Amino acid sequence: MASGLWLVAIFMAYRNWKQELEDERPPRVVPWGFIARCAVVFVLLCTLAAGALWVWPGYLLAKPWQRPGPAPAELVIYFSNDVHGNLEPCGCTPQRWGGIARARGLLKGQDQSCRLLVDVGDAVAGKEHWQVLGWQQYLQALTTMGYQAANIGISELALDAETLRATAKDSPLPLLSCNVQDEKGQPLTKPWRQELIANLRVTVVGVVVPSATTKLGAGVRVADADEQLSRILGDLRKQTDVIVLLASADPAAMQRLAQAHPEVDVLLGGRVPQASREVELVGSCRLASLANNGQMIGEMTLGINPDGTAAGATSRMIVLDNDVPEDPQMLELVAGYNAQLERLNRTGGLAALGVEAVPAPAGAGRYVGAATCGQCHAKAYEIWEKTGHSSAYGSLTRRGRDANPGCVVCHVVELGAADGFRGPTITPDRIGVQCESCHGRGSRHVAARRNGENTARMGKVSPKSCDACHDCIHSPAFDYASYWQKIKH
Repeated sequence: MASGLWLVAIFMAYRNWKQELEDERPPRVVPWGFIARCAVVFVLLCTLAAGALWVWPGYLLAKPWQRPGPAPAELVIYFSNDVHGNLEPCGCTPQRWGGIARARGLLKGQDQSCRLLVDVGDAVAGKEHWQVLGWQQYLQALTTMGYQAANIGISELALDAETLRATAKDSPLPLLSCNVQDEKGQPLTKPWRQELIANLRVTVVGVVVPSATTKLGAGVRVADADEQLSRILGDLRKQTDVIVLLASADPAAMQRLAQAHPEVDVLLGGRVPQASREVELVGSCRLASLANNGQMIGEMTLGINPDGTAAGATSRMIVLDNDVPEDPQMLELVAGYNAQLERLNRTGGLAALGVEAVPAPAGAGRYVGAATCGQCHAKAYEIWEKTGHSSAYGSLTRRGRDANPGCVVCHVVELGAADGFRGPTITPDRIGVQCESCHGRGSRHVAARRNGENTARMGKVSPKSCDACHDCIHSPAFDYASYWQKIKH
């Protein structure tokens, strides 16, 4: 077969050759002059390109930032942090500090010509469904206030990778972190964002430095902060006037970041026991930090040189106390959030809110309810019925907060426990702050007394027994001696 094909090919070639010999037309003229001129032009263009690369090798690189007009004299940075799900202040005290309504009430009254609004992180209270909903509502509120970016904090690391990725995708406010990744090393959020503010280009970068004991959500990993910052800050420095780093980290880690990365002009931090009283200069970086569960807004006034570089800075922490007016739009947003929780609770109970039943610790017994206690302790039970503890849950019902686990937890017998409060219709005998809220589970004590024994004694109450609910956030005026007189039994 192959030899046959070869014979055909030889025959066709012979026939074509013979036809060309017999062809009387003149041979085709090759335009060598035109080809030569094209070759000369091509060589000249290559020479010019090579010369341009030698004379100006950086023309392919990103050009340095050029300001469209004069730089402002200062940039005012407002920052929040450590909100931990507190969209509104606790309603159990007349000192209603904090909340997004007061935050916006404050910011609306400030000069808006040249300012940056950012959140450092630790905004979510936990990983339960109702807490994630609260965080997403908080991001919506920040967007309405005019915030430009929010950082992923250590609290957010408890969420799984899919929740972080989905929230970052759907959030109207950019979520930032240069080192929060999934298990494949892919970023879950954007690392930075640039803003042009009154002819000043400001770049906001997010980073988180967890501790050795931080528990990460499923599919979440945290890359080395220094390594990730070193990869991006050099190029960002050429493209911006001011770099602001949002760092959810402890004080030691913040100091180290400020020293190791001189490209950073401002470092705003969290995870501190107390908010900064003034700006701290660490190398060339201006550092300030904030705490207090959303009861404050930080304000840093950063001086700007004529060339757009950062100059000196001052700061103050503004308490969101009763003197700050509450914004009506934010109050409606909070009411909408609580209404959403009410709908979930009505259709699926605590499970729909993400509050799973937790079994009692081994050997701890179980809750029996105040009525059982009253069978032997009639006088104490009579006193309890007249105190605010017995009607604690009713105060939430009147304010429409009886479906918010963040409120309910301090108004019932151990929310979330399998033998504790699981809902007003499921466990009505666990409503209110009862005997066992302070003294612990009573089943072993009841069984022992019925057997004529005195071996299972109830726990004694001390000032520390009250700290879980009567803390500086929810009960700032709490004094054990005076409060004890109200429930003394």
